[in-house]
Amino acid sequence: MAEVGVVILNYNTYDDTVKCVESVRGYTHDVEYQIYLVDNCSPDGSGKRLSSLYEGDDRVKVICLYENGGFS
Repeated sequence: MAEVGVVILNYNTYDDTVKCVESVRGYTHDVEYQIYLVDNCSPDGSGKRLSSLYEGDDRVKVICLYENGGFS
């Protein structure tokens, strides 16, 4: 099995980010993977919502930044 790490950046796009995570999950049936979901200090609270949604999911790690460091 291959090992894959996927980084997804979120900034005020809760719904789109959830769709992206679910899309990655749909393509990883025979692949060992880890999703790193990084919230870039979203003022709309989407980082907290994503943390709650994926709490307890070992394949999705949510990282909430305390400042917006830019896209790259």
